[in-house]
Amino acid sequence: MLVKGDEWSVMSPALSIYLDLVRFAAAFIVFLSHAAFSNYSSGWLSGFSEYGPQAVMVFFVLSGFVITYVTDTRTPSTRRFITDRAARIYSVALPALLVTCIADKIGMTLDPQLYYCCIDYGNPILDIAVSSLFLNEIWFYGLQPFSNGPYWSISYEVAYYVLFAVLLFAPTRWRFPMAGLTCLVIGPPILLLAPVWFIGVGAYYITRSIDGSLGFGLLLFAGSIVAFLMLDVFDIPQSLQTWTDARLGETGVAMLRQSRFVLTDYLLGLVVACNFVGAVMIGRNIQRVPEWLGRPIRYMAGFTFSLYLYHLPLLLVFSVVLDHDPASAFDQAILYTLTLVTVWLLGLFTEQKKDVFREVIDRAWNVVTRTLRPPAL
Repeated sequence: MLVKGDEWSVMSPALSIYLDLVRFAAAFIVFLSHAAFSNYSSGWLSGFSEYGPQAVMVFFVLSGFVITYVTDTRTPSTRRFITDRAARIYSVALPALLVTCIADKIGMTLDPQLYYCCIDYGNPILDIAVSSLFLNEIWFYGLQPFSNGPYWSISYEVAYYVLFAVLLFAPTRWRFPMAGLTCLVIGPPILLLAPVWFIGVGAYYITRSIDGSLGFGLLLFAGSIVAFLMLDVFDIPQSLQTWTDARLGETGVAMLRQSRFVLTDYLLGLVVACNFVGAVMIGRNIQRVPEWLGRPIRYMAGFTFSLYLYHLPLLLVFSVVLDHDPASAFDQAILYTLTLVTVWLLGLFTEQKKDVFREVIDRAWNVVTRTLRPPAL
């Protein structure tokens, strides 16, 4: 049965809360996957170490889903899309680069061997410039901005934003040539994972077009969770990775970097998309979410991006400053608490201020527009 097409047919209050919960949970799993490293933990978090890359794929599907919803239900324009995305990304990405530089400088002063043995500090100015333009993963470049390992996915995300905007806003006659040029610029590794992001786009359009029953929604939702568990139980991701690595060889694995998990990521993307479609159908049958439940979830979700981009440089520098003992439960508690509290404080002045960034970008847009406008005759 076709739905009416209004925005609430997809993004119900219950679904909004659920997606916020998924968003924060994915970021927290990435944090735990790094907190499990042997120089931070005694091993009790090791079960999370393999789920970090999978959590990033959840972000990709979620991003495609939510951004398509936003552009579909609001008055779309190229300017609004660019300012919204730029404010969202730059409100955290630029401070994250600054925090990483400061944290790494402190850490290198205290323990240079720990940093230089694992991280390339060849040309800091160039690295910052390239990373601030999100060109750090194009083609086979693979630049990590110092100790900030998670930053790689931001380059992928921005590339998908650009490709999506071209397909959505470019004039019809120029749409596919411009999309082709965009693909040529970003290169094979990023393009390999583009289907995961666009699976989220497809999931949104499916949920906008059909009004599934509550029973079918529950079946999809529960089935996706069971499918994810079965993938883990039967070690399918590892089997797929072994098969893929054997065909890529050492050179191919090194060149593709994060995209080398492509087959596992496609499969996971489909599972996550089914989960979201099921959640939409369930959400249409839930009238309201208790405020005592929704409020803390929304609040935590407001720091998702901060948690994702700040935590690893902070973990590293605090472990050095505190002379951290990974075998000590007390030291671990202090390290993790200090990292999370610092993430929260940074988020208050960055991610929570994205509207300020939007206003600055909007003003800059006006200045550029006036400057480039041809003089009146």
